[in-house]
Amino acid sequence: MIAVILTVLTTLILCAVVTAPAQAAAPSPVFFHSPSGRYSCAILPEGNTWLRNYQAGCQGRTNVVTATENECLRKWGPDGMAMVLERDGAHAAWGRFQCQNQGVFVGGSTANGSGTGRVVKPVLPYGQSLTAGYVTCTMRTTGVTCRSNRTGHGFFISLQSHRAF
Repeated sequence: MIAVILTVLTTLILCAVVTAPAQAAAPSPVFFHSPSGRYSCAILPEGNTWLRNYQAGCQGRTNVVTATENECLRKWGPDGMAMVLERDGAHAAWGRFQCQNQGVFVGGSTANGSGTGRVVKPVLPYGQSLTAGYVTCTMRTTGVTCRSNRTGHGFFISLQSHRAF
């Protein structure tokens, strides 16, 4: 009788372990760059554990409009210039210019077997869009646009201009 009870208890415990829900993996950032190589970008889906305050960002050379932007260019060079879309909070997040002191949106995977440590990022071809989470980025010959599909807010960046909306 005791052996039967132990068998039943063991079976119940094993069933509980086997049917326990698995932890969902956090969504990974999606990195890409422009065909020209001028812009490095990322879409950061909600729940990612890297750069939690951003939904998307692109960094690379753009025109300077304000003294702050000019100082960014002088201090950090063209790769320090970025447009970002912050995470939605209590109010809708808008895109904005941000000065970066390092390559924030330049991630990618190391080339397999290259031995060079070279980072490989997919190119988003001109005329194509990429959606991850609630953000869609579109690559055009005129620049990169990233927009929240929830709010419609986002940014545009090109060599000639940048704007938040």
